[in-house]
Amino acid sequence: MDPRKYFMRYIRTAPFSHAVWRGMEAGIFAEFEKFVKGDILDIGCGFGEFAGIVFNNMVEVGIDINKKDLVKAASGKSYKNLILADARKLPFDDNSFDCVVSISTLEHIKKVDKVIEEVERVLKKGGIFIFSVPTNVLNKHLFFPSFLRKIGLGELSNLYVKVFHWAFNHENIYSKEKWMNKIFSGFKVLDYRGTININQIRIFELFLPLALLTQFNRKIFGKRLLFSFKLREMIFEKIFSISLKGNLTDANVIILATKK
Repeated sequence: MDPRKYFMRYIRTAPFSHAVWRGMEAGIFAEFEKFVKGDILDIGCGFGEFAGIVFNNMVEVGIDINKKDLVKAASGKSYKNLILADARKLPFDDNSFDCVVSISTLEHIKKVDKVIEEVERVLKKGGIFIFSVPTNVLNKHLFFPSFLRKIGLGELSNLYVKVFHWAFNHENIYSKEKWMNKIFSGFKVLDYRGTININQIRIFELFLPLALLTQFNRKIFGKRLLFSFKLREMIFEKIFSISLKGNLTDANVIILATKK
């Protein structure tokens, strides 16, 4: 895994905290590259950022529920087809795809079981399902809740965690085991990997205020507000390199499964 190269791609267009999280995720995803072939469906493609950084070839279909993001994705060259659709009711025939990918999406969807049922339906037998999600392990590694618990402010710690997930529109923060159980009946898990270490989680959290400013600018003006790439590269590349020290945790996982 070489997360540095993916981090450097992200830092050109994304805030530092986002680049750390996604750079690590992309590095792990790349290890499953041999499984990603044939007709691919990307669920929750957004504006095409992840696909543009990870995939070498155009993806067959990307879907999202956000029309503005799809319009932006259409200006890139990552997808052959882009469709406005709800992942809980996919507009495709049975057995349509060889591979379904969903990166950091399932945690945002209410009644996520319906999405998994739909993925099973549209995948061909033996097809591959790769998805990434944060898990409840993240809660114990966040810096501020840990600090608040240590000084005896457990209720405030719990409130922070609730607000954190509310701010990210997280509907489903399950354990790794629960995510695997949700796909158990229709899929066989081939592999899973944690994608981020404790140092990087803390860095992600501490730099979030800057990321929120850039995301706000994106919502209002359609693009992120970022200062000079060369300066950002000089400052953040060293921090990221230092952050690589430490074992990866299950705070965020990528699960690789095949349809039975």
